[in-house]
Amino acid sequence: MSESAPEPVAEASPAAAEIAQLLALLLTAPRGEASSAEQVALGRILAAAVKLYAREVERTGVEFAPFADAEPPSATEVCVAASAMLRAQTIEVFELAMWNTWGVVA
Repeated sequence: MSESAPEPVAEASPAAAEIAQLLALLLTAPRGEASSAEQVALGRILAAAVKLYAREVERTGVEFAPFADAEPPSATEVCVAASAMLRAQTIEVFELAMWNTWGVVA
């Protein structure tokens, strides 16, 4: 099965569209062990994406769908990433649930 190049993100800035396209291409690459440099780069990408998402929600006051792609991450993938982010900030799931009920982005 041949993978085609991903479509550019509609109505996104040229930089955002290019980043989305490059990340989609990375997902089509064969799986292998990531080097520590690649892990650092991935962490930076994830941190930037989280910050940009939170900034946009704060700016608009609207919580939009975080996965606009036709093929969103699986529930397992979301849980793996979310659990790692919560551990990195020493946030317990209970604290996240409390924060979520407050309905405030700080």
